[in-house]
Amino acid sequence: MELHGDALTEDENNQDKVRILAYDGVAPRRYLEFFSMKFDRKSKNGILLDRKIETALPKKRVSLQALPMLENQAIKVIDESGILEKRRPKNV
Repeated sequence: MELHGDALTEDENNQDKVRILAYDGVAPRRYLEFFSMKFDRKSKNGILLDRKIETALPKKRVSLQALPMLENQAIKVIDESGILEKRRPKNV
């Protein structure tokens, strides 16, 4: 955004620039991990096993809501380290 603010925006209502929007969803490489069953559905006799919805737990406990906070923490660490200042050309 800093280098191409004239052409890019994070504002999804701005129709004059290319909108860059944060992705919120499941990456294809993780899809099977989240949506495949890791337990037996049926007994050895072929009888459907009863699963209690009340005791079910999510497969992963990482919330997508936490990503912006984690990104901000990473940005803060990078800013404090001065890495970007060392790489920026003097005339920018």
